[in-house]
Amino acid sequence: MTTRIETDRLVIRSFVSDDGPHWVELVSSQEVRRFLPASAPPSLERFATVLADRTAMEAEIGYSMWAVDERATGAFVGQCGIRPIDEGNGPEVDLAYHFVPAAWGKGYATEAATAVLDHGLYVLRLERIIAVVVPENTGSWRVIEKAGMRYVGEVDYYGMAGLKLYEAERSWWVTNPQPRRPFRG
Repeated sequence: MTTRIETDRLVIRSFVSDDGPHWVELVSSQEVRRFLPASAPPSLERFATVLADRTAMEAEIGYSMWAVDERATGAFVGQCGIRPIDEGNGPEVDLAYHFVPAAWGKGYATEAATAVLDHGLYVLRLERIIAVVVPENTGSWRVIEKAGMRYVGEVDYYGMAGLKLYEAERSWWVTNPQPRRPFRG
């Protein structure tokens, strides 16, 4: 199974093995990592494991973290997707995104997050999607708010305390009037 979601400026798609160097560069950036939980150092070997896990997740439940490319150039600009969380608070589906610093400030994160929310809530028929953000990451929570998610309170996830919790529910979340529907292969 592969996913492809197109917006006016982006292509959100399943990761492939050729994405390894781009993913390593993205998650190696100190600007990107400063608001993320601690994890193993990025490497092509780690990407192979990440790719296998994401491919299996997508095949099993229909979603995962996906690569994001600029439509006009085909350049890799980041990753955005949804993934399950289960840390004692029940299974939740979490929206996440990370973009290369050169892509910041262009509205790509909001565009991708909105498209992924639309896909999750209306194509996959999920009832609710959450997002968690480090409070100091003002740019990230502004993206989530622009994507139409509502602030709920604080939670502890990923070994991090006091994260801002946002949610979108299919019953009230509204996307753009004419969302693009994905290709599912």
